[in-house]
Amino acid sequence: MKLFLKVSLYVLFAVLIGVQAILFYRAYQLAIHSPILPVVSNGRLPLLKTIIGLVKLKTFSAIGFAILLVLLFNFEKLYNYFAYSLSLIISWFLSRIKQSVHGGFLPILIIPVGLSVYYAITMPVSYDEAWTFNAFSSKGVWNSISYYPLPNNHILYSVLTNISVFLPLSSTLAIRIPALLINVLCIFFLFNFIKDYYNKHIALISSAAFSVLYMAIYYSYMARGYSLECLFFILLSYTVFKIVNQPEIKRYWAYYVVANALGFFTMPSFLYPFIIANLFILIFCKKITPLHFISNVSVVLITWLLYLPALSRSGLQNIINNRFVKPLSRPEVIKRIPQFFYQAVADITGWSAIVVIVLILAAVIVLFRRYRGAARYYFPFVMLCCPILLVVHSVIPFSRTFEYCTCIFALFIGIVIFELFRSSQHYLDKYIWVLILSMQVFMAINFNTNIYRDEEYAIIARNEIKQLGSGNSFFVLSSLFGTYLTFYDGKDKNFVIYDWVATPPVAINLDSIGDRHYDFYIVDNDMDSTQRKIRVIKTSFNTVYK
Repeated sequence: MKLFLKVSLYVLFAVLIGVQAILFYRAYQLAIHSPILPVVSNGRLPLLKTIIGLVKLKTFSAIGFAILLVLLFNFEKLYNYFAYSLSLIISWFLSRIKQSVHGGFLPILIIPVGLSVYYAITMPVSYDEAWTFNAFSSKGVWNSISYYPLPNNHILYSVLTNISVFLPLSSTLAIRIPALLINVLCIFFLFNFIKDYYNKHIALISSAAFSVLYMAIYYSYMARGYSLECLFFILLSYTVFKIVNQPEIKRYWAYYVVANALGFFTMPSFLYPFIIANLFILIFCKKITPLHFISNVSVVLITWLLYLPALSRSGLQNIINNRFVKPLSRPEVIKRIPQFFYQAVADITGWSAIVVIVLILAAVIVLFRRYRGAARYYFPFVMLCCPILLVVHSVIPFSRTFEYCTCIFALFIGIVIFELFRSSQHYLDKYIWVLILSMQVFMAINFNTNIYRDEEYAIIARNEIKQLGSGNSFFVLSSLFGTYLTFYDGKDKNFVIYDWVATPPVAINLDSIGDRHYDFYIVDNDMDSTQRKIRVIKTSFNTVYK
């Protein structure tokens, strides 16, 4: 492994030298034969853009070149450091598996794993999953790590699906396999984390509750990166607790670096947990220690290196700017925050927001009464920082941005329930499994009641495409349907898709589309003004004509 890593770094180093040479030569040729001023004056702007693109690519690869140079000069020290840390993680993991089995962990998994597998098999592919498969999973690892047109690409998860698509399964199930496994790891690490810093009863109740909260179930089978983000948040929180108690232990900082770098490689919005963790460590340690500084520099360098293919091919703006989350003025953000979090806690948990708010307040009171140090302050601090970061960032994102808060809500459930039984723990010891299984069944029923409503479009799209059959030609004017059609019927490639959103919707009359004949014409209802074509199917979202 050591030799393989070192050779790989040298190969990558040589590739970047070659890239630098090619880019230098190409930029030189363009500069000599097509000076910039004539390009602009003659209106040949694409050539100017090419030159600018080459400069950007050269800059990004040069930074990667410098990072690799640092890694190669310090290879032995870094390898020994991370190899030692990894060996400790593996031994810890194996010992904790044995302890967890004996500690009653396995029964917690029965209902949530059963639910995840059931929905992974039966639920139709969602829009984002179909987009992930069409653009990344089916196109190879290089496309996953370099093509970043939209925030749909949760890069690390896309890479995992590049492997899982080779399994002898349907495309839908194949890209969901990583999510099923990641979900089990989330429950496992959350159980051990809470057991270490709170107690076994709270760990059992919290991990059981986490496994069946609405958004946790949803992303336990959905082929998206949110389960990975939640996993790395749990691991980051674990390391933060270790660091504030023993900031001089280097291996804890190594875990901190890995959790943050992989969190960022999953999605850029991991910036929020990264900032929160840094602020908490800074407040507790009262200064930025050399290990803290070096670890953050390492996170930045490793993240840059991981994103280098995407930076070079897709550009920095595609990665840091989410076109679906528009910047707002800070007064507007402050105005919207109460409603946003009111809706977000309901979306994340599947419960009434009022119930969740009462739960949060009760849990915070118990934390401040019963616990000390990080166990008392960290999770209330995370909850407090979330709205502050939105104000600083000047955005109102989607609720799922804070999906990792499922583990916080689960911890609060465990804390409150344990507090209710604190004076009569013998009853809790006796009936804890009745409580846990009842809670899981109730929350599973709640999820099942709502998921078919939330996935209505995906269900209708699957049934519609089945009804139309394969091998036909299609003309599609839709904001979503074309992505589903490509996923289910993409092998035929006998259709023209305009996957677009007009605001406000533009009226489209398919009667005047032209002479070319298609078997079916599909248009969103809010754009449809067709009069003469024969209607074949009409759903609540679109209409199909012959």
